[in-house]
Amino acid sequence: MSKSRTGRESTNANQLSLFSELTEAAPINPDNVVLESIDGRNKRHDATGIQDPGALEALSPKDGAGIGEGQSPAAGGLRSAGTDGGSSLRTDGSAEDGLSRGVGDRVEGVGVPAGRGRSAPAIIRSGDSRPAPTLARDFRLTTAHGIGAGGPKERAHANLAAIRTLKSIEAANRDATAEERNLLVKYAGWGALPNVFEANSPREWRAIASELRELLSPEEYSSARASTPNAHYTSPEVIGAVWQALDQFGVKAGAHILEPSVGVGHFFGMMPESMYTGTRRTGVELDSITARIAAKLYPDSVIRAKGFEDTPLPKDFFDAAVGNIPFGNYPVFDPAYRKSPHLTRTIHDYFLTKCSDVVRPGGVIALITSRYTMDKQDSSVRRHLSEGSTLLGAIRLPHTTFRANAGTDVTTDILFTGYALDSGSPYR
Repeated sequence: MSKSRTGRESTNANQLSLFSELTEAAPINPDNVVLESIDGRNKRHDATGIQDPGALEALSPKDGAGIGEGQSPAAGGLRSAGTDGGSSLRTDGSAEDGLSRGVGDRVEGVGVPAGRGRSAPAIIRSGDSRPAPTLARDFRLTTAHGIGAGGPKERAHANLAAIRTLKSIEAANRDATAEERNLLVKYAGWGALPNVFEANSPREWRAIASELRELLSPEEYSSARASTPNAHYTSPEVIGAVWQALDQFGVKAGAHILEPSVGVGHFFGMMPESMYTGTRRTGVELDSITARIAAKLYPDSVIRAKGFEDTPLPKDFFDAAVGNIPFGNYPVFDPAYRKSPHLTRTIHDYFLTKCSDVVRPGGVIALITSRYTMDKQDSSVRRHLSEGSTLLGAIRLPHTTFRANAGTDVTTDILFTGYALDSGSPYR
């Protein structure tokens, strides 16, 4: 999976090559959404604090050793299409399954290269005969939209309003109006609202639970319920900081950008306008309702309503991958990696691995992942990811980052990696 083809694996074994999540451009249908499956997998998103780059190198082994640090496996052991996975964030303070409690004291495969401070090569594309998209119809998200504001009941009612709006738009087979987009963008998923799916919902949630069942088809309901472990969305503050970093690393207009767990598209919504000209964006989202809302918000982007593991993507294709990937201590089934089961044992490591395979030489990845990608003692995934790429920077977010939106404390990292063009790349 190395991006540099000259046998540098042995000389660069200590460089961290993490994940890159990029998606190929697909033919755009009238709704720009490729509804390839309606099933039960999810995404997670939400963050509110940033620490200094390089914080990972100086972390205490006990950093974040508190409530909700690990994740429990999904029901049935594997994440697969159509499964009502019972995965959730751990709240007992235990370590990721199969890992020693002494996290952080062995980090083979993780190193910070001497050229760490250098920026990545500029993203340049040529020879593409397709007309350059303008993204003119895509939604522009700002902090003024108040994403994630309000208590659980307010967010639940906003979700219901977004679903009603989506159904109305689809019934009329038309684009969303500006007013309708303002309702759709408030859809925050059900990650922090599992009460609505309980067989015997608490009295104060019964009206909301009943309306949700009436609004959704059985397949949509099953998909929404299965999304609760990961349907948490990233704050505008963090999204803006990630895009600023990608701009500094050389991601410019004309790039092919992938969001492997796009949700309703907040990363797309806050992409700087300076990157718009000629840029193509592909988002992948398993949950049906979420993907269809994203398609209405971002009609000039391609949204694939399918699990990332079920989405075929070309190797070495995308210029950049960005987003907040799902994480949890449960495996993913992807036949493409059947000979490397250690790469699919946890969903976050799988997303990183696949992204690193589809990003091209010279590309950049910026993903939010579980702390266990960096902290776990087993370094096999880090060693695999380090082939051909370099850790450009890392930020550890406070363990309270997801408290308001997910209702739990969990420590996460933002990882920035770059992939070498050749032996003379500034990464080397």
